[in-house]
Order: sequence, then C-alpha cells, then structure tokens
Amino acid sequence: MIAALREVADFAAGAGLRLGLENHNHRAFTQTAKDQLRVLADVNHPALGHLLDTGNYVDGWPSVERTADLAVHVHAKFWQVAPDGAEPSIDYPTLIARLRRRGYAGWISFEYEAAEDETTGIPRALAYLRRVLDS
Repeated sequence: MIAALREVADFAAGAGLRLGLENHNHRAFTQTAKDQLRVLADVNHPALGHLLDTGNYVDGWPSVERTADLAVHVHAKFWQVAPDGAEPSIDYPTLIARLRRRGYAGWISFEYEAAEDETTGIPRALAYLRRVLDS
C-alpha cells in the first residue's frame, strides 16, 4: 500500500495535483490518528496530505485533535444533530478556530449521515456549521 501511495503521489505531483488520504474507520488502514500519521510518514511525499473526516476516526475527537493541523481538506461530518444543529461528538468551534490559527485556507465540505430525516437534519446542521464558520 505504501509503495502504491508513493507511486500515485509521484503521478499527482507530475500533474500538479495534491492528494488527500482520508482517515476511515470501516476496515481501513487509517482508523486512528496513529494509523493516519504512520501511513503519511511512511509515504513521506509532499503531494499526499491528510484529508480529515471528522466522523471517521474510531476514537473520534482525540484523533481529530491530533491530526487537524495536517489537514489539506476537511469533511465536516454530522452523525447526529442536536437541537441547535451541533454535532455532539465534535467541537466544531474549537476545530475551526484551530484550522484558522494554522492558516488553513481549504474547503470544508459538509457530510450528513445522521438517522434524522434529511429534510430537517441537514438544514439545521448546515446552518450551525455556517454560524461557526462565520463567527
């Protein structure tokens, strides 16, 4: 896998592209920050960065905190939606502030996987995320 990622990163670099390796918890190699950091270090290529999915680490927030400073892209995932629109497992105000302090200028995509019906959950969660980003 490491050799294949190096090869793909070399190709991407030659095409002027940057790749993001997404952390993932479903039978994947990057279930925790330790896993993600190990793979990125082993590949050690400037064209391969960290695609932070806030909802995919098996240990949640602790791994998000450990890898946030490396993010080249962020998926803001919502597994649940509190009455105010927040995702209870992720401290989005702290995460966004941290990304801003380090000069993150990339996109933050919105990902909704909550059990609540999309017609009510998505507008509330998205409004919350926009409020956090605007503050």
